[in-house]
Amino acid sequence: MKIRAHNLLCIQGFVGKGYSPEFVANMKRIVGGLGGTTQVTVVAEPDSLCSACPNLKQSGCTLHGEGTEKGIVKQDRDVLARLGLHANRTTTWG
Repeated sequence: MKIRAHNLLCIQGFVGKGYSPEFVANMKRIVGGLGGTTQVTVVAEPDSLCSACPNLKQSGCTLHGEGTEKGIVKQDRDVLARLGLHANRTTTWG
């Protein structure tokens, strides 16, 4: 499963709220399925969580209008660097 780098932080604070009922249901399903041996590929692009977001368009995230994706990718790269991770590498959730 693909997990966007900044979503590693979003998962930690998830309390059952989100952008839409579909987004929340998808988030609950994915977060509930994460376990020590779950294979996760950390990415700097839309991921499995984003797939149900009403702000996801073909150009990527549009939460704050066109061009939002560029800033989100910057956040992803910052999280990757701070955690010592590399984009597109697969590891286990644990």
